[in-house]
Amino acid sequence: MLTLRVLSCFSIIAHKICLDNPQHFVSLGLSTVFSAFISAAIGMAGTWWLGIGVITSMASFISWWQNDTLSLLLTCPLILIWYQKPKHLIDYRWLIEFSVCLLLALLTCQQLFFDHFNTSGLHAFAKPYLLLVYVIWSAVRCGRHATSLLLAVIAGHALLAQFYVANLNATLEAQQAIDAWSFLTVLIFIGLFLALLVNQHKKSEQELALLSFGMDHMKDAAYLINEKAELIYVNQQLCEALKYSKDDLLSLSVSDIDPIYPVSLWQENWHLLKEHQSIKFESVHRTREQQIFPVEISYNYFDYQGKGYNLALARDISDIKRNQQRERSRNRVLELLTEGATMRDVLDVIVRSVEQENRELRCSILLMANDGKHLLHGVAPSLPDFYNQVVHNLAIGPGKGACGTSAYTGKRTITENIQTSPDWEDFKELAQRASLASCWSEPIISQSGKILGTFAIYNHKPKIPSDAEIQLITGASHLASIAIERSQINEELQLATLVYQNTSEGMVITDADGKILNSNPAYTLLTGIPKDDIIGEHFCRLNPGYQNNPGYQAIWQELLESGQWQGELWNRRKNGEIYAEWLTINTVYDEDKQPHRRVALISDVSKLKESKELIWRQANFDPLTGLPNRRMFHERLQQEMKEANRSGKSLALLFIDLDHFKEVNDTLGHSMGDELLKEAAKRLSSSIRDTDTVSRLGGDEFTIILNKIDKPGCVERIAQNILSKLAEPFNLGIDTAYVTGSIGITVYPTDAKDQESLIKNADQAMYAAKEHGRNHFHFFTIAMQEVAQNRMRLANDLRRAMAEKQLMVVYQPIVELSTGQIHKAEALIRWQHPQRGLIDPGDFLPLAEDTGVMTPISHWVFNEAAMQVKHWQTSFNRPFQITLNLSSSQFRNNEDYYQTLAGFNC
Repeated sequence: MLTLRVLSCFSIIAHKICLDNPQHFVSLGLSTVFSAFISAAIGMAGTWWLGIGVITSMASFISWWQNDTLSLLLTCPLILIWYQKPKHLIDYRWLIEFSVCLLLALLTCQQLFFDHFNTSGLHAFAKPYLLLVYVIWSAVRCGRHATSLLLAVIAGHALLAQFYVANLNATLEAQQAIDAWSFLTVLIFIGLFLALLVNQHKKSEQELALLSFGMDHMKDAAYLINEKAELIYVNQQLCEALKYSKDDLLSLSVSDIDPIYPVSLWQENWHLLKEHQSIKFESVHRTREQQIFPVEISYNYFDYQGKGYNLALARDISDIKRNQQRERSRNRVLELLTEGATMRDVLDVIVRSVEQENRELRCSILLMANDGKHLLHGVAPSLPDFYNQVVHNLAIGPGKGACGTSAYTGKRTITENIQTSPDWEDFKELAQRASLASCWSEPIISQSGKILGTFAIYNHKPKIPSDAEIQLITGASHLASIAIERSQINEELQLATLVYQNTSEGMVITDADGKILNSNPAYTLLTGIPKDDIIGEHFCRLNPGYQNNPGYQAIWQELLESGQWQGELWNRRKNGEIYAEWLTINTVYDEDKQPHRRVALISDVSKLKESKELIWRQANFDPLTGLPNRRMFHERLQQEMKEANRSGKSLALLFIDLDHFKEVNDTLGHSMGDELLKEAAKRLSSSIRDTDTVSRLGGDEFTIILNKIDKPGCVERIAQNILSKLAEPFNLGIDTAYVTGSIGITVYPTDAKDQESLIKNADQAMYAAKEHGRNHFHFFTIAMQEVAQNRMRLANDLRRAMAEKQLMVVYQPIVELSTGQIHKAEALIRWQHPQRGLIDPGDFLPLAEDTGVMTPISHWVFNEAAMQVKHWQTSFNRPFQITLNLSSSQFRNNEDYYQTLAGFNC
């Protein structure tokens, strides 16, 4: 029978029953009872059949069965429990407490079973159950391993005591054996069951604590939900996210934290979850302050003890949604820029996307004005119009609000409270009226570092921006800078395209080697070559005028060296017409500083050259005669004087004035006078060498520059030839005119060293020729210069004579011969010069006529004579006359002398 019990024990162990919870022990106990029953039945039947023993009573069978049950119930649990070693085998606190419990149990066993301290024996069956106190102590405090050892020790003592008593009494009553086995069976069963129950409870508590600890340290929020949508467990992350305590959350339902899922919808989703076991979706959660934020939820269904539960894991995806929204906004902005949307439309999308992300914020974009000193209103859809109107054209600088300061410093400006900020001193009332309490302004900066404007975020309450809001405004300002720069580039490109397509100058774009890539319509109009015929052709080979130019290689070489060239070339149109063009070629380089493109700008300058030539001729030549005019004469004279200095030879300047030319104009008219001048110019030109220069200074005055003069005699021959040709009759239509010439001649460098003196000398010599009877030539002499200088000084003194009262009027009496009385006098002017003394009127009156001071002198003499005659008439009390000699200029001025005399009552 021992073999059967051993086989039963090994059978249980072989099935690896894990004896760590009461259910396993109950199963083991039932198996033990059943096995022991079979073992007792077979054992007793075998002994009876073999004749070894006789079944005496049911008590013997029960004793046998209890004996087998007890052996299995004690041995198998001990082996199964110690089959898994305790985790804390050497735990001094557990070891000490168990040692005390075991020692007390041993002392109690000695007292109860061996009657060392009490001779009452085993007949007092109830006393051994006092050992339950130690078993319970061990089960609650020391665990199943210690309890199994304690039960083994108690059972051993009980068995020893049983054999000990049996040996003393020789016989052991069956009822006593049954009571003993029953005691041990109950003790073992209760002790192990209690130990396993406590072990299971502690294990459950440990697992629950570990689970709770793990879930509290999860990154995501977790909560357990029952079928009624009630929260029965929440972790710390959910409490922090929703700003509730655990107790508050456990009193709520799913619909309280997730407004998207009411109870009615929850029941429908519960059946769907039950079917699929796991569901992942996006929803929202609502905090204690009623703030909504997006979450990603994973629902996981499981059954426990016949009930369904849902373990929900929720992850805050606000940042993900925010980044997705920003990415969508960025893509939308780039899409609008690609589509060519206006800058304000693009900036409006940026502003609205920021306001949509945080509905408490109000945004504004101000753009830098062209002067770089003011900010202009860009977009601010959520700010009142009166506010936008005031900040439009805002001057930048300190104390100009957050935006003006930010644009001035180029740094972020944060105003926590507008009403207390010194930067907002001039705008506090405006901000209060617009319900704006705080402002954060970020400068919008281009890639090159240029301030393009400002991006401002306003709030209705005083606040400092969070890190997320700083990131928001930084990203928005960067996006705005892209939009503004791209819009400016698009605008410049559109303008460049308009210029390229509509400019009157031809433009050709080539690669680095000169192969044509594109051209504008003006080039086709200029050359007559269609655009399709030039694409891919070499620019220079397409224009034969370039290759035929001797300097073509030099042009290309300079282009390769410096990257640019410009100049004037002659070219040929497709129809063969020759034209002049101004060509400018510039090179566009790539990132490696290598030639990438060449841009040629071509202008037709044919008409410009004609216009310039016409203007040049008009500026340098006389339009009537075609001779060089005064300007060209001075330039040629200057050049010939320099040449004379280099060659060491002389030049002669001839100053020619036509005699009696005024009479031709007065009698035949100016048109005939012009014809005479043209004919005179031809005669003068035919009288000189090709290297000499004939010029018309104006009116009937001409000059001739005779260069490289070896002998004065040649100048005389030329002058005489000129006089002879001018003296010939001029046929002017049906009329004939006769004029002569007076020529003044001066020689450089003999007579003068500078141009002004040379011209003055020639002019003096010409007047000397006129004084000698006209139709003569006269060389300049030093004496002539002295006379001229004396004349000039005398003219200057004459201008001061009236002011300094150097002039006086003397009267020559006119005597009546018959009576000897004086009734008249002749007024005569005299000049008392302070240095020269009395100057004869014949010396200064002609000079006064020539210099134009005769008229004021005559007026003065007339007034003096009038006052004198008035004085004499009054003094003599009789009529008196004064005779005056008047200048012809006074009659030309139509002076009313009668009115003057009337003023004197003469």
